[in-house]
Amino acid sequence: MLETQEKATTLPERESRRNGLVALLVIVILAAAAGGIWLLLRGGEQTPTDVIQDYAAAMRADDMESVAGFDPNTIDGGFIEWNIALKAEPTLTSCTETSGTATTRVSCALTYGDEYFHAVIAGEEATSVMGGTVDDEGVFAGSTWPPPAGLTAIEAEFRDWVKATHPEMENQMWGAPGYLGLKMTRESGELRMQLLDEYLAFLSSS
Repeated sequence: MLETQEKATTLPERESRRNGLVALLVIVILAAAAGGIWLLLRGGEQTPTDVIQDYAAAMRADDMESVAGFDPNTIDGGFIEWNIALKAEPTLTSCTETSGTATTRVSCALTYGDEYFHAVIAGEEATSVMGGTVDDEGVFAGSTWPPPAGLTAIEAEFRDWVKATHPEMENQMWGAPGYLGLKMTRESGELRMQLLDEYLAFLSSS
């Protein structure tokens, strides 16, 4: 009888301990899972360089709608649209970051794609530097993008040819205030690409 009572009191204690261990194990698993999720989220955060690389990737894909805050009707937006139409297809390398109070300055070496308008005319690879600031929210703004070497001379010669052969198109590509009077819009870039083959034929024959 005594032995039966001892078994009766021991079983609940064992059950309680087992439940306690199970509960502890569940807590450890949940804690590990939570830590894993946190690491994934942290790993998913973008650096300022990632942000500017995504910007260049959106240009290559002609998908600026995916870029938060992009407006093609601004000066910067028109410049980007112009370059997309010209098949700039920028590739960024050797990026550096300089941290500020609320923003980080990013500067990268830029190589244009093989079909880029000015590179095709020059017959050689076009390069430059692309930079900009990325704020604490991961928004890229205030881009700087010096023209590639030779662009000034190429544009001047190309404009002279347009005046002589397609004068009705000149005002659609030039006449804006600012750098070389270029109209930096999607339409202006597309018109250049439409005339590219004809202009190359002219250059090869002259």
